[in-house]
Amino acid sequence: MYLQKYKNKYLQNIKSYQKDNNLFRDYKIYEILYALRTDTILWDDIPPEFLNKYNLPHTKDYGIDLIDLKQTKTVQVKHYGSKSSI
Repeated sequence: MYLQKYKNKYLQNIKSYQKDNNLFRDYKIYEILYALRTDTILWDDIPPEFLNKYNLPHTKDYGIDLIDLKQTKTVQVKHYGSKSSI
């Protein structure tokens, strides 16, 4: 049920993006779509207690894009342009 709150938010973000594609960068929409597909949440949305549990000083980018609510799985998502590669 807690995950559904995030799914609703992400679906609303996608609808907003469809109306105005300047609201989000393409890579962020890609992350949102992948979060919906994998039942994870964006790193930006981690609950505050996560910081205390793992003694993290901040929520800045650690290279993790998505995390599941059980905190057992993390995901890094890459969306590059057609001429880019890893």
